[in-house]
Amino acid sequence: SEPKESSYARAFARPREAAYMVLPEWCHIAWSTASICWACVVAKLPIVSGLLLAHLYFSDDWQAHSVASTLLVPSAFIVAMYPAALFLVLCMDIGSKWIL
Repeated sequence: SEPKESSYARAFARPREAAYMVLPEWCHIAWSTASICWACVVAKLPIVSGLLLAHLYFSDDWQAHSVASTLLVPSAFIVAMYPAALFLVLCMDIGSKWIL
């Protein structure tokens, strides 16, 4: 016997028969591309923002601080930014589910 067509496949093959609106394929391509770009930005966000915060903390006066603080303060800022990035990603994920 032939395999049965899924409702998902049927929605793309015959969109007028679907009980819901089916977005065109270019929307799916744009959404996937934007998601990949956003993931690349968010992956680097904790490191970049942590180093920027360390730069603000030291105020261009690195020589006035000990070697330990020069290593620990940027590391602490970077580690602290990972939960902030997680919160941002979760907000974006939940928000996008409400939009769609």
